[in-house]
Amino acid sequence: MKYPRKLPLVVLALLCGSFCSLKAQEPVTWDLIKAPDSFGENVLQIAVHWTGSVFLSKYPAATQRSTDKGQSWHDVSTSLGGVSIGCFISRSRLQLYAASDRGIYRSTDDGQSWSAFGVPVQENLGQYEQTINSILFDSKGRMFAAAFQGIFRSIDLGKSWEKVLDRRDADNLIETADGDLFVTVGRIDGWGGQMTQSARILRSTNGGTDWNETALQDDEVVVFRSLALGDNGSLLAGAQAFEGRGAMYRSGDDGRSWGTTSLNDVITAIIPLPGSQWFASAANSGVWQSTNDGRTWSSQMNGMSEPRIMQMAIDEAGHLWCVNVFAFVFRSREPLRQPIEFPTDEPKDDPVNTDVDETYSNENSVLLYPNPARDRLMLRLPVADGDNRRIRIIDQRGVLVRARDNAGAQAGSDGIHFLDLGSMASGNYLVQIETDQGSTVLPFTLRR
Repeated sequence: MKYPRKLPLVVLALLCGSFCSLKAQEPVTWDLIKAPDSFGENVLQIAVHWTGSVFLSKYPAATQRSTDKGQSWHDVSTSLGGVSIGCFISRSRLQLYAASDRGIYRSTDDGQSWSAFGVPVQENLGQYEQTINSILFDSKGRMFAAAFQGIFRSIDLGKSWEKVLDRRDADNLIETADGDLFVTVGRIDGWGGQMTQSARILRSTNGGTDWNETALQDDEVVVFRSLALGDNGSLLAGAQAFEGRGAMYRSGDDGRSWGTTSLNDVITAIIPLPGSQWFASAANSGVWQSTNDGRTWSSQMNGMSEPRIMQMAIDEAGHLWCVNVFAFVFRSREPLRQPIEFPTDEPKDDPVNTDVDETYSNENSVLLYPNPARDRLMLRLPVADGDNRRIRIIDQRGVLVRARDNAGAQAGSDGIHFLDLGSMASGNYLVQIETDQGSTVLPFTLRR
């Protein structure tokens, strides 16, 4: 989150494509969803929760929410206590997290109300130095916060934190299918304009304990505005240099080498889709699509005249959303990937367990096989009459990608469930199991 010296802010989209996309090179047509109003400009983020709720946040300190696909918008800033939100992350059906310039906030009612979750950094510092730029829940269940003061890690879901990277202006955080972590850090200049820290992309192979710089070392880069992982393991990074110049970099070997692509602009957001497809938004030239794993790009601006796109997100139905510099909100007319199949009868007023350290009473008798998985996952749960079981699969960004309600009625007599993974991208995931007795979370890896 960059307040406000590096507006527009970029954070990975809340819902990223893990399903089959449309045919290559199909033109995308955009419909205007929201015109500028009293909400104003300086939009930091547009994001979509898996329930379909859409969020707009701006600098300074304003957040709106729509529950009807953008037809109406309602202010939810009051419970956020006057903070500016730059990143929204879905943890589960009950939990939605927000990174802000005053720490982390959490909602358990689909973003209607929020409460302070914690501030990993020192609380006696200035506002900018308390900024949390992004949040990540990794495949082991650990929580990471990339902040202006560095990277912080929690193994007890936010109850306590330790600093694992002492680099200023840490931002975009992602995890690969092998469990490696990547993060971007921005350039820091001291008095007189002398550089004291270079903008870099770092990698950790041991859960964030140690970090090493990747091969992308360009001292002209001021900040990496975006970082994303494709379905075949490719990395794309959007860099901003001096005088508003920018470039898209690509790595196909875990950051050991990087090359430039045909897209030369400040890339504000990157959305990966299956089949080596990508969408990207650019600060000066609009929305772009790649169908060859990010190497070359074509413009997708049919229906939009203003090319300065600030942010993008993709919703549960597969529609792409974007917002431009004047706070016009657009949505793609056709879905760009198949919709996520959510249960239609799931109540939204369930009692919420506010203790984030959730357990499952019969965890030792839960079996998940195979791990790593390829096309199908077998899950064996304890056989218990009367259990109202829910099974969720959550990706490394905290996004719900599979859901099964009333799972007890769908299991065999031995409590075995088979979960189809056919259209999911390679990567690290969590299986969340909810029953009448409690819940548990188990990690697994999907490798194609």
